[in-house]
Amino acid sequence: MIVGVGEIAMGMHNLRYLFLILLTFLLLTSSVIACANTILTESKVPSLKIAPQIVKSGETVSISTQIRNIGGSEENHTVVLTVDDAKVQTKVVRVAPGKTEIVTFTVIKNEPGTYNVEVNNLKGSFRVLKSAEFAISNLLIAPKIAEPGQAVTVTANISNSGEVEGSHSIALVINGSQVESKDSTVAPGATKTVSFTFSKNAVGSYSVEVDGLSGLAIVAAADSILTLLNAVYPELYHELLKLPDLQEIDDKDNEAIEDIAYLALNPKYKTAFESMLNEGIRDKRKYCTPLEALLWIAYDNEFDGYNPVSDYSLTKLINDAWTNTNTSKNFISDTWRDFDKVVDRLNSPKLVEIYMQNNYSYSYTKGEAEGVKSAEQIFKDKKGACYDHAVLAFYYLKKNGYDKAQCLFVAFDRPAQGYFLGHIVCVYQDPKDSLYYIVDNAGGSRVHGPFDSIEKAAENACVRGSFGEANLRRYSLHDIDLATGKYKTVWELW
Repeated sequence: MIVGVGEIAMGMHNLRYLFLILLTFLLLTSSVIACANTILTESKVPSLKIAPQIVKSGETVSISTQIRNIGGSEENHTVVLTVDDAKVQTKVVRVAPGKTEIVTFTVIKNEPGTYNVEVNNLKGSFRVLKSAEFAISNLLIAPKIAEPGQAVTVTANISNSGEVEGSHSIALVINGSQVESKDSTVAPGATKTVSFTFSKNAVGSYSVEVDGLSGLAIVAAADSILTLLNAVYPELYHELLKLPDLQEIDDKDNEAIEDIAYLALNPKYKTAFESMLNEGIRDKRKYCTPLEALLWIAYDNEFDGYNPVSDYSLTKLINDAWTNTNTSKNFISDTWRDFDKVVDRLNSPKLVEIYMQNNYSYSYTKGEAEGVKSAEQIFKDKKGACYDHAVLAFYYLKKNGYDKAQCLFVAFDRPAQGYFLGHIVCVYQDPKDSLYYIVDNAGGSRVHGPFDSIEKAAENACVRGSFGEANLRRYSLHDIDLATGKYKTVWELW
């Protein structure tokens, strides 16, 4: 057959076209095969299982995942476990084509809380419960004062603040020796009461301890608590009987005395009672005022769940008694009306400070005569200038044995005109340390010191009286007549 040149040219063109089509087909086919081969050799992590998801402290948590090879050849796959963003374990697993392998990790945590888990971008969590944690509270002893042979019941609450149930052993210890123990199982968040019973025939005080909580049981014959107190703590016994409230003892007094004796016979509170007894000058005062305050509190309160000396503070005790009790009624009861009785009660500088802070305000009228009022008149007025406050504080202290008390007048220069050029305070030397202190109404009749000399006390009074705006120019000391309660001498400004 003869073929023309044009035909030949057309045929060559078609061949080239067919070749290009075939080449393109082959390239596309090769690409598809390559892509398919990549998918076949890739491993996947399709699932994450955490069991159990809630555990107790120290229990094992299992974390597992499936590795499936959907490729065409056997492959290695690296699996990484992180807990709270920290890498904790790594495993390499080899998976045959079309097969699935399970990779399992185990984790143990002791600290309670939620832990976040991640395995190759799959996330989950588990929680560790707080272990049983016990606290003992509310130790009660009843009766506090028992007759010989009478049963005494001791109870305490045990609480479980954990998230799991647990058991706790509680022991009853009497005078340092364990006499009984009990095991108590408590659900999470629950509280149980544990009870013990014992009796003693011998008269005396018995220390009671339950799992770190301590108390006291007293065994005494009926109506003999004062006899026991006299035998164990005679000093306190005699001070107690000096109190004006106990000159005639009735049932109310006996109940309060029992409460006080119950605390006083406990060695744990010895320091608190010694502090009470040492307030003021013991051989000069008429009675122990903090002990009177405790008696007033005992009239109103049972000391079963309330203990006014557990964290003893004189200020707290006195303020509680003088402000809150029915005997005092915030200083408005009859017990505060008699001047001489109040003088007997205010038998230490600290007691004077507390009383005057609560009852006296500053009052001055320009041109008034200075220092002419008696201590008793100032007591009734409940107000006055610095010289009034000073003479009243002086009178209280002098009458209660602070023999080296005086009124201290300080004069000073002051740059600003129209202000006072002097100030007067009560200064005293404390026989317990021979140092000087001042009772100053600047700031509300407060005790300041100690100072090692009258001069240092005068400098301090100057700073307070001038509000720090002047220097001390001169000072003088002034006495009062205890019979009249008035100044014997006067001061001059110059």
